[in-house]
Amino acid sequence: MLRTTYKSPSSVHLFGFSVDDADLFKTIPPVIDPTVIRTQIDLQGWSIESLSPNTTQVTLVEQSDPRGWSNKSSIPQVMMTTLAGIGEFSIKHGAPPVATRLGGAKALSSRYDVEKETFRYEYQSAEARRSNSSSTATAFPLPVAVRNPEASGSEANSLKSLEARRLLTTIDCEIRCDADKWASTFVVVVDPPQFSISALRRHRLSTAGGGLWLTIEHDPASLGDEKVVVTVKRGVSAPGAKTVVTCNGHKVKIDYEEMSETDAHLLKKQRRSRPTRAPLDQPPGLGTLRKRQSTMDISIAAPSEPVAPPPLTTTYSRLATPLARWYSVAAESTRAAIIPMATPSPALVAGSSPIDAAVRSLAQLARMHADRDGESTDPFGWQPVSERDGLKIEKKLVSHVSESFPVYRAGRIIEGFTAEEVSAAVSSLRKDECYDKPLRLESYGHGISTSQVTAYTTFPFRARNMLVATVVARAPDGPPLTPSIHPSTSLSTIFHASTSSFDASSIGFDPAKYNPLVLPNGNIVLEGWILETIDPYSHEQYAIPSTRCMYVGATDYSGNIPLSVNNVLNTSLPRSIIAVESMLKTKGPPCRAQTPNMSIMMPDTTTAGPWALEGSDADKSGVDERIEEDDYSLTVTVSPSSSGDKGNGGLMPTLRHNESKVSVNSTRSTIIDLGEDIRRGRRDLVVCEVYIGHGMIKSGADISVRGIALPVALHSSKTSESIMSYNLPQQQLDLPFNISIIALAPSVLQSASLDPSAVARHLLRITLPTSEYEAPITDPLTGKSAPVPRPRWYLDLLNDGAVVQLKLKSRKQGREAKYMLGDNAIPVEDERKVRSFKGVESRLPQLVK
Repeated sequence: MLRTTYKSPSSVHLFGFSVDDADLFKTIPPVIDPTVIRTQIDLQGWSIESLSPNTTQVTLVEQSDPRGWSNKSSIPQVMMTTLAGIGEFSIKHGAPPVATRLGGAKALSSRYDVEKETFRYEYQSAEARRSNSSSTATAFPLPVAVRNPEASGSEANSLKSLEARRLLTTIDCEIRCDADKWASTFVVVVDPPQFSISALRRHRLSTAGGGLWLTIEHDPASLGDEKVVVTVKRGVSAPGAKTVVTCNGHKVKIDYEEMSETDAHLLKKQRRSRPTRAPLDQPPGLGTLRKRQSTMDISIAAPSEPVAPPPLTTTYSRLATPLARWYSVAAESTRAAIIPMATPSPALVAGSSPIDAAVRSLAQLARMHADRDGESTDPFGWQPVSERDGLKIEKKLVSHVSESFPVYRAGRIIEGFTAEEVSAAVSSLRKDECYDKPLRLESYGHGISTSQVTAYTTFPFRARNMLVATVVARAPDGPPLTPSIHPSTSLSTIFHASTSSFDASSIGFDPAKYNPLVLPNGNIVLEGWILETIDPYSHEQYAIPSTRCMYVGATDYSGNIPLSVNNVLNTSLPRSIIAVESMLKTKGPPCRAQTPNMSIMMPDTTTAGPWALEGSDADKSGVDERIEEDDYSLTVTVSPSSSGDKGNGGLMPTLRHNESKVSVNSTRSTIIDLGEDIRRGRRDLVVCEVYIGHGMIKSGADISVRGIALPVALHSSKTSESIMSYNLPQQQLDLPFNISIIALAPSVLQSASLDPSAVARHLLRITLPTSEYEAPITDPLTGKSAPVPRPRWYLDLLNDGAVVQLKLKSRKQGREAKYMLGDNAIPVEDERKVRSFKGVESRLPQLVK
């Protein structure tokens, strides 16, 4: 039986008939057994047509002669039995993998083993089936026709004298898998290994074909005549698990084609209609050409100039000219869909510094936050894009951000975590599905930094190199809690703003070092987070504490990426909220600095730089904070002043901890008689305070602290004496650090929840014993009072200052969960039994001109 298949986006037709000519088909086996009678099939065909996105019509046509004693009346019953149960089986079990396209090669065999649930496909390179088209060029390139100089006579004007020059391209094989019913985990084995592989997951109602589409490519030069064997097996997966594809043992990244809930609903309700009939041998662009010709104005105008005589008509011109015209029109009609459109990128301000760009993006983010009140009356508001996993993604062309690229946003309530904890998770240096792990280049302190990130794209485009300036800021004090427990309590709003709209030459780094792969440059127009702690006394029924999170983002991937692909990539950016929520719920909140503050107060965005800090602590300043999965580091500069300069405010004898800027002297704390200490005025210098992450509380942590003289740290940098290097020198100061781990009582927000003891909170505090050298001591014999003589380390600290670097590292599994400083274990103390002091409350600095 000879069978052939015709495919189109809306239908599949399979035809077959019997053949018995052994001269044409050498592989026909001869009839040896006299008891075997061959059936004659005049025509057998399957017609599979899509009537709607969720309805398919299957038609079986057959005309055959069983021969022998069999009666033709049994054929209808056999046909009915063949069709029975096809729909029910496909709905319940799904469809097995199938090869849908093969370019530059010929198929050798295709087989699906039902028992082993394995699909095997074999093919071999075939240069005759290779075309010029590729994924980065037009789909219908114009072949270069060259006359054969050796031809003569009648052959000079025939098609035999034309030679088509073809370019070698990749061999690609496309396989469609049912990721909804057949399996969710796919194990692919390609022998020999592929040049590249990509996976695209479409919605099951997509007009382009639902399911998982695998594209496997080989280099024909390296493949040669070797046979390629592709095997697709069903992997082990749990019900409701995500789609996972592994190829030759390596996990394959899956791209998703988003579809909004509105579009899916419309496709479900779409009325059934028969597909348009078209001749199977007609080129895809011929119908469009005929339609265009029929609508053209064929009126003939009087010629104003002498008409040139028609050129000499030859066989070559009669055949080659229509072919060239057809290719030209088809190429032009598809070029707009493939070649990127020329879209203007946001203009970079010449000489603009990263801080200026970060403050501008902060102003844009604050303006978008303020404009939310009038969204209900805006006729050109945010348009829905997609909604999946409870995350609704919207877009809008915001004029003050970009005139070319829409801004995408998504919002979500993250329950059980404060805004500060979510902010620490957002600031962590991590890798996600859109960006690689950032590389910190510069840190200006107080949450202002410049980093290099690698943005992932989709095949066949390369990743993008991006320089990003980031600032973390707090809005002024918001409304108080309802009812207010303390006059100073308020809800916090934290902004994370990032952008690439600054002059890359202003940072003075060599691109060959942070971009060794020479990736094309991209531009983050705006990326921001708005984190708001929800009032626990509001009418909204959320867990306490909870944070309202909003992500906004607009990225220009630049280069040869079309605008449509750029928008598809931007659609996946807001899904970072789900990644942050998943990290918080699986690993808990990471470490974060309490003192000094690693953020700034929202500046006046109407002014421009240069900027300066106002209102920062005089004794210490946070330089750099790095939050990673199992590591945490904090770098602080310490420059204490004498006791005469510290008369600023009263004493704070009780330990205070801030959660969403809530500081309450709770009645849970035991009242301790600290009158003697207050009278004597003892206040040790607090170097830093760090909330320990939930993962380190369970596993323990190795703590290392070292101090370096500030002049030594500045002179270690080879660029400038005002810039410190991340790799501090080994010349350490012998500073007597006092390190304590304090178990904190539940905060105000946690105490309002149903189970305040569910989450432990530990605070790491590092102090220097300076109080005994500042408070005067009275000699009972002479009656004279004088402070204790200052030691050498304190004099050096007062004169030069120091750089203190704290590092925390999670202890490995199997080791005891302790806090270790070298070989010494640090015990955890109860807050109610600790007599701690805090001279001046840590204030938020503000950028001023």
